Amino acid sequence: MLYYSPLHATIPAFIYRLQRCSESDREILEPFIARPPNGTDKTSIGQPKFYSWVCNESYWQPEAENEQMDDFLEQVTGHTQFAGDWAKEMNAWCDQLPSYHDVDAERFPQTDVPLLIMQGALDPATPASYARAWQSIVNGPHQHYVEFPYGAHNITLGTPYLNNNTITDCGLQLFVNFVQSPAAPLDTSCVNATLPPDFSGERFSTQHLGIKDLWGMDER
Repeated sequence: MLYYSPLHATIPAFIYRLQRCSESDREILEPFIARPPNGTDKTSIGQPKFYSWVCNESYWQPEAENEQMDDFLEQVTGHTQFAGDWAKEMNAWCDQLPSYHDVDAERFPQTDVPLLIMQGALDPATPASYARAWQSIVNGPHQHYVEFPYGAHNITLGTPYLNNNTITDCGLQLFVNFVQSPAAPLDTSCVNATLPPDFSGERFSTQHLGIKDLWGMDER
């Protein structure tokens, strides 16, 4: 839930509902707490490619014996209500896929091609504290590092701002403009106009969650 806008804005309300724990709160929270069905579509061509990248480039180090990792993940998921068995499924994939070590993994590329790197300051998956190292690297002509103050993990579709009375995603606008004209000046003025997380839920709770009142104040 922390990963994506606008769902990351629901966390304060969900904590409040967990503590209050009324009958209506339980009805709202149950679908989120219920563990997702086990198993992944292993016939999908993209799935092994995705897991291969994650297991080899983003997984924890140093490697642990699979039995030790299973025990560790059992303890973690046993105390995590919203994660389901995703981490254990990931570990099962990593145990099956071939491993490799990229000798250039710790080195920044040197290139003069146009680049656009967009980062969310609130992204827990790829933290901004790590990504900011790119600021000193991506400084050539037509190269851009853009950080969104309220962005999470979904920059292109999670950076809303008010554009002529219409909600538009700034990240998507920047991406489209850059792809269409990589060598053109990039107008990033919408970045500082992006809207903060909507903790009230007024902008999204009905559409995304099917409820009118995110906090359930009328249910007390």
